[in-house]
Amino acid sequence: MLTLSAKEPRAQVVVWPASGPTILRFSFGKFKELSSIGNLHNYIMDTSAENRWDKRISDATFFLYLFDKNKAGIGEGWITLSNVGLGNR
Repeated sequence: MLTLSAKEPRAQVVVWPASGPTILRFSFGKFKELSSIGNLHNYIMDTSAENRWDKRISDATFFLYLFDKNKAGIGEGWITLSNVGLGNR
């Protein structure tokens, strides 16, 4: 059972591709800091990807670029998917 409080932000949802039929639906949760050295910080976040395509996805890699509210680049990362069945996360 999942319980959410009003203080928890909703997951950010991104669909791919941006136009046409949706193949993947990504949900990104809240950032959690793992470590830092000087002004460099490492974060992790809960992420899920749902296959909305009618085929199995054997392997896919996506690069993620993060921007602040002023559209300045603040980070980057990647997501790798392997062997994702139809409708599976």
